[in-house]
Amino acid sequence: MCTPGEGNDGPDTGGTTDGTQHLLSVGVQVDIAYVSSGENVCSGESSASYVCMLPDTDPSTQFFGVPAGLNGTNAINGGLAYGGTRVFVGYDYFFKFGLGLGARVGYAIGGPYPCTPGEEGCPAIPDGSGTPAANSFFPAHLEARASWKFLNPNPKGGDFAPHVFIGGGGAQVNSSVPVTVCDQLLGENEEASESCAEGGPAVERRVDAYQLAGLTFVTFGGGVSYMFHRHFGISGELKFMVLFPTVGFTISPTIAPVVAF
Repeated sequence: MCTPGEGNDGPDTGGTTDGTQHLLSVGVQVDIAYVSSGENVCSGESSASYVCMLPDTDPSTQFFGVPAGLNGTNAINGGLAYGGTRVFVGYDYFFKFGLGLGARVGYAIGGPYPCTPGEEGCPAIPDGSGTPAANSFFPAHLEARASWKFLNPNPKGGDFAPHVFIGGGGAQVNSSVPVTVCDQLLGENEEASESCAEGGPAVERRVDAYQLAGLTFVTFGGGVSYMFHRHFGISGELKFMVLFPTVGFTISPTIAPVVAF
């Protein structure tokens, strides 16, 4: 004859109802970034906020042209854009009253990663460009957070456990938008484009303009965990990130299997 609560791993048992709880997670976060409207995004003076890349180049090549001041070119219309995906591992320590302290360490799949001008296979910066070489994307995600489970602070199998959180750390989010530029720094063996004639002799190019955001951030949001078993469940969050000193904002849904012990 067993004692209730012992030796039963079914969904209606939860072990202890007090004490602490360790939570390990491995998850995915998708960044949907707000891209603000901008003018002269591929000009040299915008290099701190934007990086423009030539599409379909190997190695990845930065645009070093001189855009003409022609209406309808070299500009971004504001809106939401895909800002990359990050994978992370997390650890949280929950006290019996639902307060949790934790951390996330991850890797972001984003860009750009421009090649170094002048290196093998990478064109040098042409004379007259005025655009400096850009730094590569910072792919690491480092986050500290505090959270609070306001229901079921020590959930059992079959329980939902909603939570809210705040935090901060280091990360970068860069969203790309296709942009047309009229390049006045004519390439070798290229003829001027009729569509760019109003700005003088120029070649029309399509580039990917990345709006840069980060390298630090604050975050807040909420989510819910569902425990299939007192030791295993799944967690989903709606996360908001405000990035600075280069300002940006993301809406970042996340999902992560969790292991509790």
